[in-house]
Formats: sequence, structure tokens, C-alpha cells
Amino acid sequence: MSCLLYVDGNYGFHAWAKMEDDETFTERSTYEAAAPDPIPVGRKGLVWNTGGTTHIACRPTENADLFPGKYLRLSIDLSGALGQNERKTLPGLLKQFTAFAEKHLTCA
Repeated sequence: MSCLLYVDGNYGFHAWAKMEDDETFTERSTYEAAAPDPIPVGRKGLVWNTGGTTHIACRPTENADLFPGKYLRLSIDLSGALGQNERKTLPGLLKQFTAFAEKHLTCA
């Protein structure tokens, strides 16, 4: 699942979700290079200057329209003209994204 917004014809905001089999993402080393801060959102939430990620336990029910996996990774990426408050704003956005996913997705 993915939502990509363009601002003035340029990629500006990308929110996406992906089912994972475990809590260790193969891309985690990429996030570590961005000097992330841990945040209390979901499980092992992280934010950095241009994005954030977390995950929640989610075993889709048989009726769910989700790919198989045990965890749902939720991520936000920003690009373009960035100010200085993104790292402060991203935890709140990720918290809302996580709350939405927990409420509206069919997880067992």
C-alpha cells in the first residue's frame, strides 16, 4: 500500500506500508546511516530528518486483502525543500498513520 504526493511536479511526500515476516528489516542499515532517533510509536519506531518508520504486529485474517506476514511496517518519506521541523513533526504523523492502520486494517 502506498500514497505518493507530488508538490509542484516533484515528489514530496510518500507514506507506505508493507507486510514483513520479522521485526528486522533488510533496509534497517539504511535508516541507521540517517542518524535516527527512537520514538515510542508502534514497535521500534524511528525518525530521521527526511522520514520515519515503525511496525505493528499484524497477522492478516483470511478475509483481509493483505500480503502474508507477521508485521506491518509503516513508513513516511519526505523530499524536496525541507525545513528544520520535520524531525519534530514526523513522530506525530507516524503516530496518526499507525493509529489509522491499527483501526482500519483487518489484523488478527
